[in-house]
Amino acid sequence: MTPKQEIQAMLGDLFSDFEIAAFRYELARRVAHEGVPPFVMLSELDILTVNHHFRHTGKQWTAVNHNGKPFPRKSGIIFDSVEWNLLASDAALQKEFLQRIEMIRAARGIKKPRKNTKNNNKGASWRKLELIDKGSNLDDSDRSARSKALKEAESLLPLLLPALEEIKRNHEFLERNSDPHYSNEPFRFRVC
Repeated sequence: MTPKQEIQAMLGDLFSDFEIAAFRYELARRVAHEGVPPFVMLSELDILTVNHHFRHTGKQWTAVNHNGKPFPRKSGIIFDSVEWNLLASDAALQKEFLQRIEMIRAARGIKKPRKNTKNNNKGASWRKLELIDKGSNLDDSDRSARSKALKEAESLLPLLLPALEEIKRNHEFLERNSDPHYSNEPFRFRVC
């Protein structure tokens, strides 16, 4: 079984909620010192801790700011009072709106983003883990991809260490306060 299949089997329907965190944890674990448990051996609390530290944090506002915080400098605009003809077709409204956006981008020197560059709906590519695990008998393309994956894994180490420290603190706390409802066994979903 591949690492993805193991984690998918363990998490079931919740796989999509924890996939990015599980992948990033496993990637960092590949370059960390020995003794870091695989994701499938983590307890429920440990998985929540890993998810807190490794969930994807690169999400940005897509198009509209609803929370009142300003956009980063130069990237946001508040339109002056513009009256839109609500009886016009959607295509006409979209065309006019996008023309205004393009004019503002051009005036500010902002390049139009490529399609799907901020698409966060895709799952993680688990091929990186497979390449790291395989290690030898790779062609040039796979060696290059493996090298990039190792660099990405090393960049995740600063996230792994605080997560492991928090997991250790949680275990110590639970041992001192022995809660009969807590299980330090590997994560298994229970049907309620």
